[in-house]
Amino acid sequence: MEGCDPSNLPIFQSIRRSKTSISSLNLLNAEIYHNRLGVKISEMKTLFAYLELTRPLNGIIAFISAWLGGMFASQDTIENLVDIRLWLVSIAAFIMLSAGNAINDYCDYNIDQINRPRRPIPSGRIRRIDALIFAVILVAIGI
Repeated sequence: MEGCDPSNLPIFQSIRRSKTSISSLNLLNAEIYHNRLGVKISEMKTLFAYLELTRPLNGIIAFISAWLGGMFASQDTIENLVDIRLWLVSIAAFIMLSAGNAINDYCDYNIDQINRPRRPIPSGRIRRIDALIFAVILVAIGI
């Protein structure tokens, strides 16, 4: 069982020799994932910042509300579950709400710097102008 000791792996030996910290090992793991996925870590962080800007949980609630409203209003059978118009309206509700959240964060930048500094715009993960452009694109898609 001598060969099963992970500390004998070359990567751990080089870390031990250079007296590198655990955070460096985490960085090394991140670089490995970067190479496997073909996506830079900074790009993933930016993508998640845009996702956070849209507040997807609120969007899901809007989607479900629009879909249920259409189902109740139609008073039809189960066939409406696959009605493309109902799905498109529900998706549009999700997208438009996401655009509204991005516009809200754009407008509330000064307030969020004090009250919610970890949001994407005040924290500097997304520039204000980029958030506005993103919101306009979402509105165009939602319409």
